Amino acid sequence: MALTFRGMTIQRIAVLEWRKMRRRLEERKNHLTRPSLAPSFYRSLQYRRAYWKELVSRHGMDDELYPENSKLRCRAIAQAAGAPVPALLDGPVAARELRPLDYGEQFVIKPDWGASSRGVMVMRKENDGSFIELITGNRLDHDEIAAEAEQRVVKSRRGRVNRLIVEESVADGHTRPMEWKIFSFHGEVGLVQQMARGAGDTEMKLYRPDGTSAGRLRKDVIINANLTAPGNLSELVDIARRVSLEINSGFVRVDLFERLSGEIVFGELSLIPGGDLYFGRDWDRRLGQMWFDADVRILDKKRPIIP
Repeated sequence: MALTFRGMTIQRIAVLEWRKMRRRLEERKNHLTRPSLAPSFYRSLQYRRAYWKELVSRHGMDDELYPENSKLRCRAIAQAAGAPVPALLDGPVAARELRPLDYGEQFVIKPDWGASSRGVMVMRKENDGSFIELITGNRLDHDEIAAEAEQRVVKSRRGRVNRLIVEESVADGHTRPMEWKIFSFHGEVGLVQQMARGAGDTEMKLYRPDGTSAGRLRKDVIINANLTAPGNLSELVDIARRVSLEINSGFVRVDLFERLSGEIVFGELSLIPGGDLYFGRDWDRRLGQMWFDADVRILDKKRPIIP
């Protein structure tokens, strides 16, 4: 009598398993894989980058395809959400029309369009009338600032030399403020990224919205677990939530600064942050699900959505 298991003979089970294995080998040989339906932050971000790249190739534009990437537009969005923004000292203005002597002791020059701090100059006026650019440490006179600003915009290939803005600096003397990049999903926060920029490499620390450490989620950056915790995380998160609700996008990164006094000031918005931004499977799915759910909430309001 033949041996059986759950109504099938052992021989029949062996044949079925052999067929299954052969099918898998054939799929692997032909590079066929079953599509994953699990939400993915990384995949959603790559889709958005692909849409943007295709639009640029068709229309010959760049950041203007997403109006939310305009620094002036970002300021208006933040102000609508009640977020504190640095004072606007000038702009939009051409590089050659900059008036460094009129902007006070500390100010920031940046292209209206751009990302990843490209083309940005953080200036501090010295007692001898010269200026120190705090990012590089270079000393410039007031005539050299315009040429340097123009050169940086051209080199970065972002923005336009005839459309710069000048804002009040949020630096405290020689000390750069702490930067917070908050991954926001239309009213909800998924991850808080702390950045400490110095003369050397940029260090980071990642937090959950409740303030607990998220550990070493990113392998492509320097993680420093000893960075000083935020003075008021709940306010950082609340500002990011409010600002994200002003945009019809399932995901936006809200960048904020925290001064030594604890004052929080709006920085900018980023719909397509730079870097690889792959956090590992669990967090990739968690943030991907938040993006998916946020898109559904926007569609439920019958609003046009930014893909």
